[in-house]
Amino acid sequence: MNIKIVKFDKKQAKDVTSLIRSTYLKFNAEDAQKSFTNFYLDYHDFAKDLQQFIKRMEKKEINLVALDKNQVIGVIMGTKSRMASFFVQKKYQSQGIGSQLLSRYETKAKRLGSGIIKLNASSFAVSFYQKNGYIKTTGIRNIKGKGILAQPMKKVF
Repeated sequence: MNIKIVKFDKKQAKDVTSLIRSTYLKFNAEDAQKSFTNFYLDYHDFAKDLQQFIKRMEKKEINLVALDKNQVIGVIMGTKSRMASFFVQKKYQSQGIGSQLLSRYETKAKRLGSGIIKLNASSFAVSFYQKNGYIKTTGIRNIKGKGILAQPMKKVF
């Protein structure tokens, strides 16, 4: 395995949206109401509006992808103080790739002047974040009342 972590390139947009959609369905959909899942999948549907997705990705302060032989296997994005999305393809999980992506994200956040990263973790991901130094900040929440349950977490540097 020859994993590279690189800045998102718009040529990767279809692969990134496909990864987000498939991984969300596999690991996160159980924490969401059907209406939110439909909204989320529609929001990440490259067939509907790939250019809008590219614009959203390029607006993020940090947007990284993990590649194995130029195949997108992971993605992480957000601002210097709030992670928005983080997905790793199932067959690549538990191999350290997620930790590598997270570490690169944190390094970039620190370079941008951040002293904290906040995120909303799915129930599936809480233990991963805890192993990487994140702590729960409150109980499980219905994020923005949109019908998805998440665990708010943070890491202070």
